[in-house]
This record gives sequence, structure tokens and C-alpha cells, in this order.
Amino acid sequence: MSIHDSRAQTKQTPGFGHLAKAGMSTLPNRRPVHELIADSLRLTIMAGHHLPGERLNQEELASFYGVSRMPVREALLKLQGEELVVSIPHKGFAVAELSVEEVEDIFSIRIMLEGLATRLAIPNMTAQRLARIAENLQRQQEYGENIDARLELNREFHGTIYEAAKRPRLVALVTNLRNIVEAYSRIYTSAEGRASATLSEHRRIFEACRQGQAELGEKLAQEHLRNIVDILVPKLKSSTAADFRANEPKEQERFAYAEADSSL
Repeated sequence: MSIHDSRAQTKQTPGFGHLAKAGMSTLPNRRPVHELIADSLRLTIMAGHHLPGERLNQEELASFYGVSRMPVREALLKLQGEELVVSIPHKGFAVAELSVEEVEDIFSIRIMLEGLATRLAIPNMTAQRLARIAENLQRQQEYGENIDARLELNREFHGTIYEAAKRPRLVALVTNLRNIVEAYSRIYTSAEGRASATLSEHRRIFEACRQGQAELGEKLAQEHLRNIVDILVPKLKSSTAADFRANEPKEQERFAYAEADSSL
């Protein structure tokens, strides 16, 4: 069962001024154009600029990026492989839409893998890495209720921990699963009281990292994800397309440190 009817959700976006194109002009000779476009679209899908079930018009995207349709199609195929978009026969591509059951399944896997990643990471913590995590927690407190900033800082917080696990395939799996459900996480992130609760949970995980308590860190990381599921799943079961639109990022709330380059 889909969370909402994708046919009712499909719409054409009037312009793509919201798309992040960070890095597209700084690496033209080092990475293929389609990979840079994929990076840009991945960010905007995860941020909720394109809603689940929304059509992605290749001609409009090509015009926005100033390229032919070929690199746009290659970018969309890459994101299809990451399960962020789907191909619809005779209609093109659309943002992937998950059922509640699929979201629950992904989180059940994440609970196991992210607990493991945290446990493996803690013995490898350095003073420099701990300082980075502490600085991230400070920014979480400063940005408060800004959903865009909280989502970005959340990815950074956990990613900084998982890097220390020195298990690149494990981290890649975790990252992909997180990306797939990131747009849905906006509903959870917007829930009342979650900003302070999430910060508190993150601080406990950090303390376990600081004290070298690997098993405790694993337990806390898993509890953190279970708390997300306990709030997110009931909301998804009763959600509509309007609920997703209500949580779309507002341009004035884009956090200051997310710089975007508009040139290809």
C-alpha cells in the first residue's frame, strides 16, 4: 500500500531555482557531468524539494543545467540504481515512493547496521574526530528548529562516527539506506519536541564515544533509530500528499553553510 496516490502527487515544478549544484563548476575536468547532476538531484530529493511520486521532467532539468538530455538521463539512471527514482514506462522518471512497510523494513535494517557501525567506530575514535562531533552538537543546538539544518547536521553527526569504523562497504550500505528514506524523515524531524530530544540522544551517543564504551554506543544508536520509527511510522500511516507539502523546505530556511554554485 502506498502512502499516498502517486497519480495525485505528480506535478511539474515551475523552474528549478531550488536545486543545489554545489561543486559543479569546481570539478568539471575530474568527474563526468552526469555524476555532478546526480549529486545535485540526490541532495534535492533527500531535502524534500521533489516529493515522493513527483515526475522529473528531463527537458526542464537539461535546460536548467545547460546540458543535453543525455547526461540528465544518465544521472537519473544512476539514481534509479540507488532506488531514489523509478522509471515509469512511457512517462519517464519519478521520485521513488515507498510504502509504510518498505520504510519499516529499511529502518529495521538500519537499526542493525548503524548499531554495528557505531560499535566498530568507537574504539577508533581520535581526539580530532571527537572534537568534530562536539562541534557538530554545538551547531545542532544553535540551529534549533531549522529542519534543513537539522537533517544536514544529523547526517554529518552520524557520518563522522561511522567513518571511524573503517568499513567502507558497511558505511556505503548505511548511507544508501539513509538516502532512500531521507525525504520521509522530514515528517519525523518536524514533530513537536524532536529537536531537543534528538540533540539529547546524540549527546548520549557522543558521550559513549568519548568514554570508549562501544557496546553502549551500539545500544544508544539503535534506540535512537527505534525512537524515530515509533514516531515516523504512525505519521506515515495517516499522511497525505498535503502533509509532505507542508514539510517542504522553505527557501528562507536554507542554512547558511549550504553554499550552492549555479554554474556548470
